[in-house]
Amino acid sequence: MRLLKSILVFMTLLAACTRASAPAPETEAETEAETESVTEPAPQTEPVTEALEGFSKEEQRAGERTDGLTLRAVTVETGEEFHRLLFELDGDVVPSTLARLDEDRPAILVEMTGVRFDETGNRPLLNEMGQPFGEPVKVEASPIDWYGRRQVLDDSRVDYEIRLSREAVFRLHSTTDPLRIMVDIEAGGS
Repeated sequence: MRLLKSILVFMTLLAACTRASAPAPETEAETEAETESVTEPAPQTEPVTEALEGFSKEEQRAGERTDGLTLRAVTVETGEEFHRLLFELDGDVVPSTLARLDEDRPAILVEMTGVRFDETGNRPLLNEMGQPFGEPVKVEASPIDWYGRRQVLDDSRVDYEIRLSREAVFRLHSTTDPLRIMVDIEAGGS
């Protein structure tokens, strides 16, 4: 019984801390503007043209242990052979990052440990109680359907889901100047 009470108190405090850490919008107009910007198609940049070296369906890792980084932007680059999701960060060390295929659906899950702040405006798709919360960002680059932030109860980690129309091979890599994490997803058949 004491254990159950302790768990309930912990979950209540955790939920309160999570809600308290998110800045509340000042006006209803700002809330609507944020929602509209999240659901628009992802910004497109110059086409990507590189060979498909290093692509696989296996779990992939990059970076090292760090803390306190900020995710500034998520963009999509398209190409004939593959498409790229680009996570732009502030800092000087690539955070420990894991990319893997989801076992339950065609999706790539990206976990960035050491990233404390997500300033992209993307809210988690589900809240702490598993109820709908944020909106996915639609992508017009097959096989990528959309991407969205996943709920994580760890204040030093930010996770994203890249939903696919079919299973695909991918590649995780990074750069330090500028600090970026990239997930390349093959555009053709797998």
